[in-house]
Amino acid sequence: MATPSAEDIAIVLGLSTGESSFVNWKPGETVTRLKRYETFQDCLYYPPNREQLVVRSEFCAKYLPATVAHLLDELAKHIDSPNPISRMESDPFFDMVVIVHSNPVFIKYLNSRKEIAGPGKDLAEALALNVVVLGRKYDPILLVQQSEEDQVDQIPLYVALKALLVAICILSKHGRPIPPIAQKQLLPYMHRWGSQAHIEEIRDICLDISGALTDSWVFSEGTDIHDMRKILTGRKYCGFPECDSLSETLRTCKRCQTVSYCSVEHQRAHWTLDSKTLPAHKRVCFRTEF
Repeated sequence: MATPSAEDIAIVLGLSTGESSFVNWKPGETVTRLKRYETFQDCLYYPPNREQLVVRSEFCAKYLPATVAHLLDELAKHIDSPNPISRMESDPFFDMVVIVHSNPVFIKYLNSRKEIAGPGKDLAEALALNVVVLGRKYDPILLVQQSEEDQVDQIPLYVALKALLVAICILSKHGRPIPPIAQKQLLPYMHRWGSQAHIEEIRDICLDISGALTDSWVFSEGTDIHDMRKILTGRKYCGFPECDSLSETLRTCKRCQTVSYCSVEHQRAHWTLDSKTLPAHKRVCFRTEF
């Protein structure tokens, strides 16, 4: 299958009008949420590569505010529904936010103080409630020994936990922690999985989330919250892939504001450097409204 463009994904999600080869809906057909989600899965879940990073960056730059608005609307409608698990597991807007959680443009959106990014300040609470809903499904499974196949089935939960941790790290700086009611629902899962989950990666990230929510700001790899924020916002290390320089005087790209460099030479080199796994910066450098 061809790699979808950012516009393809926006059309599938209903955020843009137009034609896409990934849409096979009949003219006049009522597109249900489930139908949209199934098409979204077909066009998005392809092996990770450089093109995926480019598409996700462009999508975030153009459509992230609208995606978050839809996500929060859906959450408000269905969090108290009889079966919220099925609603959240088949919600393409939640999936899209979780999928792009590590993208530098997504981090910029969370960190932005502009009005258009205002709804993003509620994402930590939304992602926490998403984990709570998923916890109702995964809790019995995580506490028993599992086959490799069973562990693969838990990747969606692991990615959702990573997205939550990123949101907590960035948004706590803005004074928007997870409200006490949501924390009360979330923390029992974090404490239990952090001590009893059989998958080490899930144990570690749950301990990190617990620490972040209880002001124990040292994460499992020894990084504190301030360093973690610098890493996430691209302001701790030089963004040139062949340099790991650590400096207090990094220069930030003025156009996208998502990456910093130790020198003009490295910024120029990164602009056109296409490696096997990472695209040249000029392909992911987008201006945004946020």
